[in-house]
Amino acid sequence: MSNESPDDFPAFARAVRKRHAEGRADAGPHPEYPFCLQDGDGRRYDAMAQARGTLKGLFAILLGIAAAITAIFTFGVVLWVLAGLFVISLLLWLLHDRTLRRLGEEWRRQAEAYPAALVMVNSSAMQPGRSIVPGSMLVDFGDRPDVERLERAAHRVFELTEQEHVPAAHAPLRDWLVTEMQRARFGRLHLPASLAGSDDCWLVSLRFDRNMMPQGFVDRSLWFVAARRDRDESCEIAPSRYWAGETG
Repeated sequence: MSNESPDDFPAFARAVRKRHAEGRADAGPHPEYPFCLQDGDGRRYDAMAQARGTLKGLFAILLGIAAAITAIFTFGVVLWVLAGLFVISLLLWLLHDRTLRRLGEEWRRQAEAYPAALVMVNSSAMQPGRSIVPGSMLVDFGDRPDVERLERAAHRVFELTEQEHVPAAHAPLRDWLVTEMQRARFGRLHLPASLAGSDDCWLVSLRFDRNMMPQGFVDRSLWFVAARRDRDESCEIAPSRYWAGETG
C-alpha cells in the first residue's frame, strides 16, 4: 500500500480510481466477473443462478446424446420429442449464458476502484497457495474515505460474530457474517453510520483471487476492490498494479 498519510488518502483513492478506469483495456490480468451481479432492474444473478445455467447446459447435452442414440433405432415420435426438448433446452442455456456474459462485460466497463478493509477470510488465503476462497470486506463508497476509520469499523464488524447479544441495528450484520462462514453469500449489506462512522460503508462479499493480490496471499488489512456503487452485488479485488505500489 502506498505510504500516503491519512489526510492524503482521499486523493490517493481518486488516483487509484483513475488508474483503474484508464487501465481497463491494458494487457495485464483482470479479475473474473463477480459471482453475484445485478442487471440494474433489481434482478440478481448469484452463484446459484450460474449453477443453474451449468445444469441447463448439461441437460441440453444429455438430451442431445439421447436424441442421437434414439435416431439410430427410430425416427418416430420419441425422436422428435427428444429433438424438440434438446433445441428448447439449448436455446435456454444459450440465452442464460449470453445474459451472464453481457452482465459481466457491463460490470467490467462500469466497476470502479474503492478502498476496502478486510473483515473475514478463510485462513488458507493467508498463506501462499492456489486456492481461491470467499470472504468479506468493508468497502467505503464515499468521496472522502478514512483509512483508520475504515479499518476500525471492519474490526468492530468482525467482533460482532463473537457476541451473543448485539444492538438490533447490528444483528443483521452478525447474522450475515455467520452465514458467510457457513457458505458463501455473495452480495452486500449496508452498515449503520453508528457503527461505521460514515453512511457510505457496506459489508461486501467477494472471492480472494490470488492473481489480484500483491503477494499472492492476504498480507494486509487495507485493499482496493472493483465494484459498482449502486448495485446489490458482490465485488472483486482490483488489480494490485493500480494501488499496491510501495508496500507498507
